[in-house]
Amino acid sequence: MLLYIDKKKQKRQKIKILAIIFTILFFIISNLIQFPISLNNSKQKIAHYTSNQNSVHKLPNAVTVFAVSQYATPKIIQIPSPLNREEIKTLTQIFKKHADKIKTIYITPEVQTPQTIQTILRTVIPDLKITNNKETSIIITTAYNNFASLIQKESLYPYTKIQSKKITLPQSFYHLQDSFFPLPIIPDSILKAEQINLQNFANDYKTEIQTYVSTNRLSEIPFPQQHLFLQNVNICLSYDNKHFCNLENQLSLAHKLTILSQKLPKNAQNIKLNLLTTQQNINSIDNLNEDDGILFRYGVRESILLPGSYKKTESFQKLKKDAGLNPEYQNKNMNFYKFKTVEINLDDKI
Repeated sequence: MLLYIDKKKQKRQKIKILAIIFTILFFIISNLIQFPISLNNSKQKIAHYTSNQNSVHKLPNAVTVFAVSQYATPKIIQIPSPLNREEIKTLTQIFKKHADKIKTIYITPEVQTPQTIQTILRTVIPDLKITNNKETSIIITTAYNNFASLIQKESLYPYTKIQSKKITLPQSFYHLQDSFFPLPIIPDSILKAEQINLQNFANDYKTEIQTYVSTNRLSEIPFPQQHLFLQNVNICLSYDNKHFCNLENQLSLAHKLTILSQKLPKNAQNIKLNLLTTQQNINSIDNLNEDDGILFRYGVRESILLPGSYKKTESFQKLKKDAGLNPEYQNKNMNFYKFKTVEINLDDKI
């Protein structure tokens, strides 16, 4: 009887062990399957790429006034670099509030576009002048620490909560604001958003990409963790109206560059790298814009046309011909896709 109970107990333990092993294996296999999918599913990620140059987030109205009291005329005004639309508006409202007591300003050398600042501030103080006299002028700077002794001497206090909402500005200010600080372009499609962000990506990593191509290194291009997915962006290398493309999502950008570089002849000139957005299915040439490239797929057959390399009316026929088909051949399983590109001249700057 005891032997029978022990066997049942051992059987249950084996079942538990097998269940645990199965669960672990299932978890590992699931992650192995999902990792490349998540790594290469860039449709949303490219559209939400954050440039290295914009990675430091600043306060929406990072203008600080140093004065003896909240309502006193400012002595020092610290502004961020560079200024944005809201910050130049806040700065102008401060000057309008104290317009009757401000005649001259001193702008420290590191401040960008001092003439632009003066031009805009003159919409509320027409006779405002830039001077080298720090003693009698309002100081505009990006580094208040350079005036620590003055702040201590005159007992100045920093104020960041500037009550400026009730201060109205003339129409001339808004014209200049739109001219010098235009609103960002709002993309009218996902592909356009991806194209803008791929341009930012190219600007951020142009040195690394050009160095990689020029030295033909076999190591990976060092992307930070938050931009790792862009290692798998699709690319084409072109020269003299010829091009080679690699759309393998599983390969890194460095690996793709290595493969395509080997296809280039030694005397190839005007080599350009094209970064491709994701593709969008189209049914007609009427869906094409001038800056669109086209991808054709039919079973294992594939061909691609880069922007500016085709006539719109002949594009579908050319794609089928390049894929080894009769240009007039029709089949419901044929697929045409459009995409946008960012071009990098590898012999020059982006």
